[in-house]
Amino acid sequence: MVGFHAFPTVVRGGFAGVDIFFVISGFLISGIIFSALERGSFSFIDFYARRIRRIFPSLIVVLLFAAAFGWLFLLPDELTQLGENIAGSGVFANNFLLWADSGYFDTTASQKPLLHLWSLGIEEQFYLSYPLLVWLIWRRSFALTVLLTLFVVSLALNAVLIEGFPYATFYSPLTRAWELLIGCLLAYASTQALPFGPSRLSKAVMGRIDNWVWVPAQRRHDTAATLGVVLIVGTLVFVNKESAYPGLWALLPTLGAACLIAAGGNAWINNRVLGHPSLLFLGLISYPLYLWHWVLLSFANIVTSGNVGANLRVFLVLLSVLLAWITYRAIERPIRTGAWGIPKTIGLGVAMTSIALAGLGMYLTQGAPSRFSPDDLMRLQDVTDFGPADDETNCPSELRATALQTGFCRGSSAKPATAVIWGDSHAERVFEGVANLEDTRSWLLLGAPSCPPVIGIEVSEADRLNCKEIDNEVAKYIARNAQIDTVVMTFANYTEDDYAADAVADPIPVTIAAPGIPTMNKVDAFALGLGGAVTALQSKGKRVVIVIDNPELPFFPKQCLSRPFVTPRDCFVSRAEIDRRQHNARAIINSVAKDRPGVMLFDPLELFCDEKTCEPIKNGVMLYFDSHHLSQRGAEKVASQFLTVLPQFEKAAPASSLNCALTNSAGSYSAVCRSPSL
Repeated sequence: MVGFHAFPTVVRGGFAGVDIFFVISGFLISGIIFSALERGSFSFIDFYARRIRRIFPSLIVVLLFAAAFGWLFLLPDELTQLGENIAGSGVFANNFLLWADSGYFDTTASQKPLLHLWSLGIEEQFYLSYPLLVWLIWRRSFALTVLLTLFVVSLALNAVLIEGFPYATFYSPLTRAWELLIGCLLAYASTQALPFGPSRLSKAVMGRIDNWVWVPAQRRHDTAATLGVVLIVGTLVFVNKESAYPGLWALLPTLGAACLIAAGGNAWINNRVLGHPSLLFLGLISYPLYLWHWVLLSFANIVTSGNVGANLRVFLVLLSVLLAWITYRAIERPIRTGAWGIPKTIGLGVAMTSIALAGLGMYLTQGAPSRFSPDDLMRLQDVTDFGPADDETNCPSELRATALQTGFCRGSSAKPATAVIWGDSHAERVFEGVANLEDTRSWLLLGAPSCPPVIGIEVSEADRLNCKEIDNEVAKYIARNAQIDTVVMTFANYTEDDYAADAVADPIPVTIAAPGIPTMNKVDAFALGLGGAVTALQSKGKRVVIVIDNPELPFFPKQCLSRPFVTPRDCFVSRAEIDRRQHNARAIINSVAKDRPGVMLFDPLELFCDEKTCEPIKNGVMLYFDSHHLSQRGAEKVASQFLTVLPQFEKAAPASSLNCALTNSAGSYSAVCRSPSL
């Protein structure tokens, strides 16, 4: 698991380490409970006191470190989320918070320092009810039937729900209990055969087949251990974050762990390999190592905005081993082996509760924003507040049941639309700026993410099979509504490969093709589709405006914000690089406008760039929400200039074209328009 977190592209299936942990935990803890029940000495108070002394000390230390580091280094939105997760971890409910928030493999996973504590939450939730269940059914004839039934039900839920509810299946204790129950069943088999002892499990499980299978005992042990290793290695090779996991895939590591446990200490692999002193050392510090490693890696990812090189990752893994050893020697072992009565155990509970309340305070105060200046907070809001979440505000009823239900349909007012902004998520940002500033026209946003405004070509991306149906629906709606006289088209750069930091981190493949012309490249196909859309609109008497896209950033704009004790990176891109990136897109747009008189072009490039560089912050305003979408204030900056020149176009003769571009004079921006012929 440490290997996966540090080097996810190398140890692709390493996240299955948690499944192995669940099996081992179920086996060891069940063995303790079963042994005590056999002796008649089981005590709930003693069991939970031992759990507190085992789990709380190291966790308290790591949570205190996380809270202190977060207070010193994190931005308010980051500290808010951390506080929520500290509170959730303090009551062992972090898996439910993460379930409600997002997915384990999403692009923000590395920005959650306590993400890994979801598994600790599931384990402790299991042990809240499991001891009582075992106590009730012990020595009864149906005890094994109950455990097997719970195992089958949990495994079945996991297998059935993984496709439709992957996050719920990943984080729910109901769909993870079967993994712990594998270990429980192994321990039960051992206890019912002989007095409890992990080293005797192989005799308990395998010894029963001595009378009907003639295979030397040592060979049986070695075969089981080898099979266990094969299953676990198979997980590392064949399972990755794209797999439907846990699902039935999780049977590989869990059954592998079960085979290794069942093989016992006599198996060569267990004795010589897994019993090597170096691995035994890692086993001793495994719990604090589990706690420390991800916290360090995640904080490094946050502070560097994901720029954690291989050397730094190796250093952080080694540092986590050192901290785990110190935590084990100085805190965990003394508390576990010392004389700890109930009062001291209660003290650990009070300490954990206090930390959870401190985390709750960070969450309720929204990350203690008083640590930052008002200007810093405004720029932080730019990169955290994307705008309305409702894509159907003031959407015409006739569009709600069409293909647009999977895209944008949002109006600036309840009045019938007189102007439309058509495009992808970049068009959505322009709409937000225009809708906030414009009160003369009634604007309507139409389109879908990753669907440019084109007609006659095929555009498809991973989450949407085809944009063609959506674009056709938009064009038909605009055509049949005579009161719509102006259509603004704006879209991302589809002519180049991914460049923006967000797109590189989380690629969304978009394919562009011309039907019946398989040899046409995507640049020519896009030109064909954009030209087709403009022609279709003009044929219905619509005025067409194309807003040229803002530059993309190869870094995250959040890296440009002031963070305590961290120097912001140099946040700029060379103008030459942006000109190169936009060359094909601009050539297409200019060609489409040249061949179709009556098109207005609006170019906001000078808002972002001077002659040498392009920057995300201008005059103290963060213009970007992420590496390619405008912030709310950035959108309003573009919209304010666009709205000053739009009336010139609407008053011109129908066939008149207009090229408008921003100019910058001593920090003051204005739009200058000219006829393409001038």
